Amino acid sequence: MPGRLPWCRMYTLAGECLVQLGDGFPRSVVASPSTALLAACGIDGQLQLLSAVSQKIVASFAHALDLSECDDEVFFWEEDFEMNEPGGLRYRRLQDFPRLEERIGPDTLDADGIPRQGITVAQWSPDERYLATKHESFPSVVWIWDLGKMVLASLLCHNSRVKSLVWDPMATGDRSRLAISTADPVLFLWSPQHAEALPCALSAARLRLRSDGRSLLLQERDRCCACRLGIAALPRKKK
Repeated sequence: MPGRLPWCRMYTLAGECLVQLGDGFPRSVVASPSTALLAACGIDGQLQLLSAVSQKIVASFAHALDLSECDDEVFFWEEDFEMNEPGGLRYRRLQDFPRLEERIGPDTLDADGIPRQGITVAQWSPDERYLATKHESFPSVVWIWDLGKMVLASLLCHNSRVKSLVWDPMATGDRSRLAISTADPVLFLWSPQHAEALPCALSAARLRLRSDGRSLLLQERDRCCACRLGIAALPRKKK
């Protein structure tokens, strides 16, 4: 079990250990849709990409407090309230990098007996261009990594804890679309050049997208609802 060892091991179907990869303490390993890449999610906040083909580490990313050295093309978005927006909700793009506050909660264990620390969520986009992660020390923040450029693409800051993430299975490249739910009755949608916040009937909902990406199911413990998203649009071309 990768979360109980200070490395990631790859085995053959016969049970033979091929290689040990990574350093630090990965709590889980998430395979990409093609299984060519593995995302090792560390308790220490390190995200390592491992190649199942070359059996080597291809990249390493840190969920750091100091974002001042990030690429200029990183988009920082913050949940905001605006009277002129429908429902009063919106994502506001920040010109400067945000100041993150680390929140250290009580020590709890997950279902596997692993401390609920570090990177607990990692979701691949269907074309493996993007990887969305959540770090327990920053429970209201979603980190989106551009694996084509090997950089942080966007940082999404919310007012409450992030509950669920899901990628549109039919939207790829510049049309990529990520749906996010938090503890508030708000639905957030992110794409590479745009982000929006929409009022929602449910809070802390689990999200599931239909196979064609046009409908989204939101589930709470005792109720659910569905909303129609439509086809993800291409970003507007700059004049």
